Amino acid sequence: MNIDFVHSKNFKTRLITGVLLASIVIASLLTPHANMFRILFLVGGTMAGIELFMAQHSIVYREIPMRDDRIVAFEYVVIIAAIYAISFYLDKHGIILVLLGAISADSFAYFVGSALHDRFFKTRPFPKTSPKKSWEGILGGCIGCVLTLIVAIHVMGLEFTAPVIVFIATCPIVSIFGDYLASFCKRFLKIKDSGDGIMDSNLVITKQLEKLMSGHGGFLDRIDSISMVACLMFWIELITNPH
Repeated sequence: MNIDFVHSKNFKTRLITGVLLASIVIASLLTPHANMFRILFLVGGTMAGIELFMAQHSIVYREIPMRDDRIVAFEYVVIIAAIYAISFYLDKHGIILVLLGAISADSFAYFVGSALHDRFFKTRPFPKTSPKKSWEGILGGCIGCVLTLIVAIHVMGLEFTAPVIVFIATCPIVSIFGDYLASFCKRFLKIKDSGDGIMDSNLVITKQLEKLMSGHGGFLDRIDSISMVACLMFWIELITNPH
């Protein structure tokens, strides 16, 4: 891990806002049926959509061929589907597993990648779209995610049914893809952080909400993996247990 970054102002800001956001999320999950979290995700998902919309309507974006717009359009679909899944479809246990799966995959990938990047593999998986990602980080994220979900399912007293095993096996891959998709969109739109467009605008209310993401890049950067994993859980639930 870069020592200079640890001592930087951005790291301290990210740590403070990260602790605050984590506390809010944990508290919201403790409410009956995690209803407060459902509301928070609705707000976060809406903000992520606004971030994409603001970035899309920059001059740079309009000069890019329409063919590549499908990537950003797919990100909109993922966000909307995730909002529906978390707001109306998944139960509390499902939401917790979605969060644990996405967060553990991202966290283990970050820390393992920071410690071991280029130690065993000399090439990067996504050198143009997401150059900081390493194979070591991806493998660490997959293993950490699977172990976290196994422990969580055991602690919650859930059964290791076929759908649950499918979710455990595919969650880390889907989570990493969700992060990659958001990175692709940002590269495509030529923005560093998804919240840049909002902070440069005159949208007062959304700018105040965006300040909660100080050091995190924006709402899209925080819900990218969660949204994709929520879609995975939704489809597994829909196919195996329609209601």
